[in-house]
Amino acid sequence: MADAPATGGGFPAQDYPTIDPTSFDVVLCGTGLPESVLAAACAAAGKTVLHVETSGAVPEPSRRFTADLVGPRLLYCADEAVDLLLRSGGSHHVEFKSVEGGTLLYWGGDLYPVPDSRQAIFKDTTLQLREKNLLFRFFKLVQAHIAASAAGAAAAGEGEASGRLSDEDLDLPFVEFLKRQNLSPKMRAVVLYAIAMADYDQDGVESCERLLTTREGVKTIALYSSSIGRFANAEGAFIYPMYGHGELPQAFCRCAAVKGALYLVKVLRMPATALLVDEEKKRYVGIRLASGQDILCQQLILDPSYEIPSLDMPCNAPVSNLPRKVARGICIISSSVKQDSSNVLVVFPPKSLEDEQITAVRVLQLSSNLAVCPPGMFMAYLSTPCTDAFTGKKCINKAIDVLFSTKVSNDLEDHLEKNSEENKESVKPTLLWSCVYVQEIIQGTSGTALSCPMPDENMDYRSILESTKKSSCLGIQLPNMLLMMTPILQSKSKLAKGFVFYMTELSLKIAVPSYSVPQSHDTYIVPSLLWSRLASPSSAASPRALSSSSSSSAAAARYLLQSSGMPAQERSPGPPSGGDARPGAGLGLAETECGAAGAPRPLPLPCSSSSDNPAEENPCTRQIYQRQLMQHRSKLILGEKRHFTYANGISLNQQNYRYFSSSSGQQSIGIGNKIIHDLPRSVKIVEVGPRDGLQNEKNIVPTHVKIELIQRLATSGLSVVEATSFVSPKWVPQLADAKDVMDVVRNIEGVSLPVLTPNLKGFEAAVAAGAKEVAVFASASEAFSKSNINCTIKESLARYKAVALAAKELKIPMRGYVSCVVGCPVEGYVPPSNVAHVAKELYDMGCYEVSLGDTIGVGTPGTVVPMLEAVMSVVQKEKLAVHFHDTYGQSLSNILISLQMGVSVVDSSVAGLGGCPYAKGASGNVATEDVVYMLNGLGISTNVDLGKVMAAGEFICNHLGRQSGSKAAIALGSKVATANASKL
Repeated sequence: MADAPATGGGFPAQDYPTIDPTSFDVVLCGTGLPESVLAAACAAAGKTVLHVETSGAVPEPSRRFTADLVGPRLLYCADEAVDLLLRSGGSHHVEFKSVEGGTLLYWGGDLYPVPDSRQAIFKDTTLQLREKNLLFRFFKLVQAHIAASAAGAAAAGEGEASGRLSDEDLDLPFVEFLKRQNLSPKMRAVVLYAIAMADYDQDGVESCERLLTTREGVKTIALYSSSIGRFANAEGAFIYPMYGHGELPQAFCRCAAVKGALYLVKVLRMPATALLVDEEKKRYVGIRLASGQDILCQQLILDPSYEIPSLDMPCNAPVSNLPRKVARGICIISSSVKQDSSNVLVVFPPKSLEDEQITAVRVLQLSSNLAVCPPGMFMAYLSTPCTDAFTGKKCINKAIDVLFSTKVSNDLEDHLEKNSEENKESVKPTLLWSCVYVQEIIQGTSGTALSCPMPDENMDYRSILESTKKSSCLGIQLPNMLLMMTPILQSKSKLAKGFVFYMTELSLKIAVPSYSVPQSHDTYIVPSLLWSRLASPSSAASPRALSSSSSSSAAAARYLLQSSGMPAQERSPGPPSGGDARPGAGLGLAETECGAAGAPRPLPLPCSSSSDNPAEENPCTRQIYQRQLMQHRSKLILGEKRHFTYANGISLNQQNYRYFSSSSGQQSIGIGNKIIHDLPRSVKIVEVGPRDGLQNEKNIVPTHVKIELIQRLATSGLSVVEATSFVSPKWVPQLADAKDVMDVVRNIEGVSLPVLTPNLKGFEAAVAAGAKEVAVFASASEAFSKSNINCTIKESLARYKAVALAAKELKIPMRGYVSCVVGCPVEGYVPPSNVAHVAKELYDMGCYEVSLGDTIGVGTPGTVVPMLEAVMSVVQKEKLAVHFHDTYGQSLSNILISLQMGVSVVDSSVAGLGGCPYAKGASGNVATEDVVYMLNGLGISTNVDLGKVMAAGEFICNHLGRQSGSKAAIALGSKVATANASKL
């Protein structure tokens, strides 16, 4: 017996639990979709099942982008995969959204909506009347055939009288049948490539790689048409799972767990490190886990990340190699290819991009409503079959050039502003990141080890489920599995016990471009369905190597998704350089010394080794892999804040996707707390004390005091200090000296000094006084708006549009405020939808940031969360700030929950100055000192010197003759000198 294999997954062997029982009917290694489906089937049939993850290393929580390496992939509403989810109960664990934007066809240099129904044909203004009539007639003919076939019209004879198409017509090439229907070339392209989903150029009948028959085309059209309208809340024929296709395996894993399959987190992190071999009977009888425990089983199923030698054939037995390739691309773009649509499918028929194009290119655009990317950005997947990597990547890159603009401004903010609402119609989406690669589809056999086809160029799951059915070596019949009734055939299996069965899975090798990745980071491209790994540079010469995009788009093919380094013991090794190009090549088993005669002999598996030395890794490459585990759905989709770097040097700190996501043990904020999670690395504090804090003071504060307060705050590290307001002295006499204040402070360097301008007259006065930034103020409460500024919400927004136009003309930034976001002193409860409406109006008119204010301080996390969710659905959270009052002592808790939801800008007032005169007790804004103290304790950077802020607060409170409203300032002032607070 060989020495015990090395442990994996980052857990010492002694920390692993002991698995009891030690014998199972079925052991599955790998959590891909086919393995998960079979696990559910076996468990439902009453078999004992152990489901083990193949890799001992679980990746860090992923970034805000979830990418499927085998995209684009969709589900028809009437697909067998959907039926499987419904009947097995897996649908309870997955949410879907429709591709509501429909399908677009690229023809003659423009994108046209695909007329896939009678209603769509009638509404299509691009079709001539004759085209509409012919298309109507064609669909009517096909529908009649489908209905007759379903009703069993064969007994009534063939031909048009029975409604069925003749066998002669059904055996025709589909393109010839369409020509007989007098359909124009454009309409034939619609039917062939956008509805029947043909991959190859059908016009070249003799030279076509994969000629579609009328029978196959009509079958796909039947599936397409039956998918439309199947679900009342689904638009079109296609649906896509929320969070990506990784949700499908976890759904079946849950079904298996409910039926008794063994799933433990530590088991999933305890990979199989060896196969147990019965030398005498020449069969595999189990696995050895990383803990050293042996698990016996009747049947063993592995994914293709393992390569095992056959027990009855030489290891160099011939391998069936199907030399098919699929070129794929993944893009992150700035806006939608179709205005007012979130999820869209685009089809480029053959020869639409260039005369040499012989295959269709499909592009699937997905939005943030599927939780695969941040709001304001979109994911786009491209794919096309190809005979060689060069041709495939050429087609993908041409499609990218047609759909997206690769020109990005040096200033990201300027660039995003240029893509505002008024420019969406004329500006193509900007390509922010892309990756182009080629997948080679290989099917191999070696003795009794079977390998099902890899995921192919198809957009749906029909081929994957079909291959899983054919792998019925356990006697599992998926149609019966749909009803969860039929038990597994034990002694009548097609293959004897003790054989290893491979399931469909993808293993990619990718040639890495020459740019470097920071040594301190591991880089992950996050596939949510299938596992992949990055090869070393020397393996780029392998026939299966996938090269990055060509030099024309190489600048766009960069690694955007970077995570903090994983512990060394959790890294998986890279595959050896060179070697065979078969599935699992370079990952083969190395036999160890045999044990006693007849005893099971362990064969070490490739995933048992690991590298503890990060220096051994090439800085230009990193392992990339991901496994969607059912316990880790939120971790694999959501995660801590990351730093994204764009190719042109622009960098942007992105926030977390959702506030309730899980977080890794290594916090970005420097603390390992599992309760307080998803906090940003830094927070910008907007100091509003000189304006909002002083405007309601009864006694006039001398101008020189206001000026000194601003100067003190500016030296504390605060980047934004709201200076004053240009309102009528009749309404706010405290700020009548606005011009005098601005004359002195306007040239202070290193700090922004915005001023409030309630109308165009105030804006003009502010500009004349030297203001370089302005702010406008609206209310989410109709009654409060009338009582506070003497106009309706609609009227106030109309005023601010005039201010916005003037500010835009003079290139002066404008900030927006929304008051009464959770409660109003007149109306009471304020619906979140009202807040979202006003916030979106302010943002759309040009406010670079919208501050959401709890004017009377009645908010709690319970009311703040739904309000923020409503606003974030229409305004990017990066463009939001929060402004809380401390009337009921809830401000800090409200700020904390806002930070967890992705907000990173907080308004506060030194010494807690200010307060709404309509609120009970007129309590002030949350104190800047208290906010800084809390953020320091969380390890969040503010660049603010707490001691200097306390000194400024003490200065103004002495002039006002009152105690500071900051509890932190009072507590620190009684214990340590104010100057020492700077060390906190």
